[in-house]
Amino acid sequence: MIRYKAIIRIFVVSAVLTSVCALPAQAFSITFDLRGAEGAVVAELTTGPVTKNGLTVTLTANDGVLNQTSGGFGINASGGSDVTHLIDNGSGITEFVTIMFDQLVTFDILALSSFTSTEEASLIIAGGSPIFLVGTGPSIDIYNFSTNNIIPIGQSVMLAYSIGNGFSLDEFTVTLSESTAIPEPATFVLLGIGLAGLGTGYIRRRRPFRHVGTEERLTPF
Repeated sequence: MIRYKAIIRIFVVSAVLTSVCALPAQAFSITFDLRGAEGAVVAELTTGPVTKNGLTVTLTANDGVLNQTSGGFGINASGGSDVTHLIDNGSGITEFVTIMFDQLVTFDILALSSFTSTEEASLIIAGGSPIFLVGTGPSIDIYNFSTNNIIPIGQSVMLAYSIGNGFSLDEFTVTLSESTAIPEPATFVLLGIGLAGLGTGYIRRRRPFRHVGTEERLTPF
């Protein structure tokens, strides 16, 4: 009975210590620079993954290959007359890029360039309604999203050409949120102390034994 009670106490202490010392979920932002290091990883691929800060993103071109040049990041389509560093329809094919994530994220910021006020792009986040982005000038255009921007695992972002001469996909920023709390190392230290205390208590509760005569017979008081 004593051993059974000790085991129960061990489980209770373990659960309490783990819950008390667990870290809260931490959220942090990650920016993928497609005109920089991240874009170089997937350039010349139809589909390819790139990992940054533990988050893996897979980019896919609907035609041809993804392409990075000094002028921008876009799609080098299979047809002729294509502007290879933009997402456009120069080859007669309406180009688009899909972006998938291996963890749940929120899609927060998108930066496009080579995008004038007479041009338009279409953005779909996690299968939602299309968002039409209008260029503001020849410099970098930055778009911020704060609602309907959650992307579960298995869902994607699709950025497509809509109107004009096309645009460069420069970068995007997402926020990654840990779905589970991670115990601190202190959890295991406290757990060890708790178990040691239980063990000491168990030993103290044991009744002493004594030898009787020359026989090795143990008889409790």
